[in-house]
Amino acid sequence: MRLFPLVLVVCAASAPLAGQVPLPAGAPPNTLRVEVGVFGMQPDGSVGGYAVETAEVVDEQFVSAILSDECRRGAGQGFLPNVPAWGKDAWEIRGRVISLMPDQATIQLDWKRVRAAGAAVQQPTESRRLVLPLGQLLTLEAIPGTSAPCNSVFGARYMPAFSGRLASAGGRAGLSGGGGGVVSSVPSFDAELWLVRGVPGKADTVVPTNVRVVGGVANFRFGSIQVQVPGGVVDVHVEGQLRILPGTGPQPVLIFKATRAAAFTPSARPARDRATPDPEGVAMVTRPLPGPDDVLEFEMPPLEVRGAPSVPDTFAVRLRLRPLKGGGG
Repeated sequence: MRLFPLVLVVCAASAPLAGQVPLPAGAPPNTLRVEVGVFGMQPDGSVGGYAVETAEVVDEQFVSAILSDECRRGAGQGFLPNVPAWGKDAWEIRGRVISLMPDQATIQLDWKRVRAAGAAVQQPTESRRLVLPLGQLLTLEAIPGTSAPCNSVFGARYMPAFSGRLASAGGRAGLSGGGGGVVSSVPSFDAELWLVRGVPGKADTVVPTNVRVVGGVANFRFGSIQVQVPGGVVDVHVEGQLRILPGTGPQPVLIFKATRAAAFTPSARPARDRATPDPEGVAMVTRPLPGPDDVLEFEMPPLEVRGAPSVPDTFAVRLRLRPLKGGGG
């Protein structure tokens, strides 16, 4: 078994999907969206891991913090107003979508760097109208001191939500597949998942679940985990989706999407009063499909819940995919 740690960046949830882009008949939905954040750059110039704030409709406004620490990246409104200390390089951004076309997007973006190489900085806000051609990353600032495989830049781009490939016809986004959101050309898999909770000074707690990936898609959900903190309890829920899609080469692509929601209930609150959950976080990682003996670990950033004291517990999701014998469902 080989363990491959990855960073799972939990971001503030964006607005509901809207303005679906026309796709070839039978292809799974693939909305175009604006992404602003920090992007990991591969030696060949392509984008690897990333953490972004997204927008998908005209006039949509977004506010977020963007964080980077080597290969660890984060983005989301939940990181404001007190940007977490682990972000050695950090920006605060505000923006608005001006227009969305099939081949380009135009946005108004205001940003300022608030931390550089671990030190707080006071820099003036930059304000620019950006034109983002489809599929091209616009670099706004390089992040000094990073190197492969963690070389990163702060920037913006206009991309399909599922970035498997760009179709040539009209610059629209496309992914080959069967009808009903499934991909008939992808074999079935058994997926083993583990939610790993780390508690300082104690052994890790592991919650397992198993799902079958049929037609290239499967949903997973872990039970609620209660974290005792001074003055109350934090309820944590993690669920998500696996998608396996044909890649541009011979190797399929895995899209791992996870949602984490948390709510703090003070111990003094009457039992009938339910805690109001924080806005849920959504994260998505796209990477080549792992081998049957590989275990991917998606590390979640520190848990910060409105109204709760600091939560020292850490969370990660581990995943192993094994082809289903015979390939059937």
